[in-house]
Amino acid sequence: MKEVLQDAQRYNADTVALLAGDLNMDVSAGDVAQAIKRADFQDAFTNQHTPTTPNSFFAEGRVIDWIFSRGTRGSDAPQVHRSVSGSDHYPLSVRFGF
Repeated sequence: MKEVLQDAQRYNADTVALLAGDLNMDVSAGDVAQAIKRADFQDAFTNQHTPTTPNSFFAEGRVIDWIFSRGTRGSDAPQVHRSVSGSDHYPLSVRFGF
């Protein structure tokens, strides 16, 4: 994560950049969240997170997949597609205004 955020800093903050994927961690708080914020990335799912992995016999679902943007005019319609079961994670989508 540190390398990705350092690389993003090479570009003007107005340059559109997306940071998305299976990060395998909760990045909503703590040091990683602060680093993402310092790099001017915005969480596309702000206050709308639901688990991105299904519940299992051993554990409850977790929020470990994320979409962040920088240099966009905002985002809307964030969705976790819980009806799709092609993986051990649910797909995410969001609509951006560029």
